[in-house]
Amino acid sequence: MRGIWRLSTLCALAISPAYAQEILVEAPRIDENATDSSRSTSVLGPEAVLPERAATISSLLRAVPGLDVAQQGGPGQTTSIFIRGARSEDTLVLIDGIEVNDPMSPSSGFDFSSLSPDNVERIEVYRGPQGVRFGAGALGGVINIVTTEGQGPAKLKYLAEGGSYRSFREGLGVSGQHEAFAYSLGLSHVQSRGFSAAATSYGNTEADGILSSAASTKLRWELPSR
Repeated sequence: MRGIWRLSTLCALAISPAYAQEILVEAPRIDENATDSSRSTSVLGPEAVLPERAATISSLLRAVPGLDVAQQGGPGQTTSIFIRGARSEDTLVLIDGIEVNDPMSPSSGFDFSSLSPDNVERIEVYRGPQGVRFGAGALGGVINIVTTEGQGPAKLKYLAEGGSYRSFREGLGVSGQHEAFAYSLGLSHVQSRGFSAAATSYGNTEADGILSSAASTKLRWELPSR
């Protein structure tokens, strides 16, 4: 958008330099309140993204209207998200406003298979074309993941659970603020022997297990004003 406006300005300068004026248009990004956004927006707050509710963020997004989650096999396998029938590469994925789509992938899509909800404060889902607001790659929509902001005294949380197929999951999180320094840290570990995603009647007896560890941190240092 900015480049188009500047090109139009240069044309105006060539035709009538006495009345030319540069016009700059910028749209707000993610600072808009949820109550002020359109009806095509869903926000999963802290009560929905608590680590004990789901093992992965893709599991949380299954409940969002207009989203289809496709997982190629069992836990840990490639997971793609389609918004309103658009291609998965048309979904722009942000973490704290920073694009994380895989530039090495031929389609520049994002794999949600190992993305843990630990240290996540909320998830914002924008359905429909969002190119004016977020730029290229947002034809289908945008998923913005906001990590936990450290505030107040130090808080510690721990999670441990187990299940069938020798499945275990552990999570550790700490957050807080000391004077001008705010911090949050999340650690998670998931493992499972799993089972074969293909039919065993065709000789597919190998278990599709998972062993995954992840870490996430967010630091903020407020410089004193002069």
